[in-house]
Amino acid sequence: MLQQKLIIDRYINLNLTVPPIPAHNPGDFVTVNVHNCYLQEATGVFKKTSGVQAGVGPKAHRNFRWLPWIPGAISETPLGGVDVLTGPMSGCWLVHYRRGGQTYAGHLGTDIARPDLTRAVNNAWNGFARANRGDVVGGFNPIRHWQGAFPVKKRDEPHIPPKLFGLYTTANQYYIMVGFQQRNPATKFRIAGLQLRATSPLTRLQQVHLPGP
Repeated sequence: MLQQKLIIDRYINLNLTVPPIPAHNPGDFVTVNVHNCYLQEATGVFKKTSGVQAGVGPKAHRNFRWLPWIPGAISETPLGGVDVLTGPMSGCWLVHYRRGGQTYAGHLGTDIARPDLTRAVNNAWNGFARANRGDVVGGFNPIRHWQGAFPVKKRDEPHIPPKLFGLYTTANQYYIMVGFQQRNPATKFRIAGLQLRATSPLTRLQQVHLPGP
């Protein structure tokens, strides 16, 4: 339901303090510590901005869970009862699956500086998806699967490429959000685009390549 509040030309300040990442090996599925967040009511007149506070808030449609990405590993968080937001994206795939009796949102972590770690993630996920085809619910690649032209920055915004984020909803829908980073603070983004994305087919999700189409 969070997508209802990701309104075009509103601003979101992702001023997040992420809990420590558990120790892991290359290619591991890493269940990150739960990081519940609440999208605050927008303030301001000409640039309506919503901050993010830690914890669960009073309005269900403003609650979400933040999923950090881990280079060289598959970060995951339970997907149940609350939407999951993750990013910014660098070509990684986002996947939705069941493992050990739990349903997860997962972020396949590309490590551009370490191709060996990226290969470990490729092998781990593809092996899981092939061996557990009935437990793969869906997945998508925000950078590769945006439909049409990307939104453009405003003249007064920094010359920084747009950042993409992925959203999993409790209704098993997937959204891509495009944001333009602001100067002050750097954690603030103008929401420039939001697009519903259908899952890729299972055969594609069994042979992902990071980074890639």
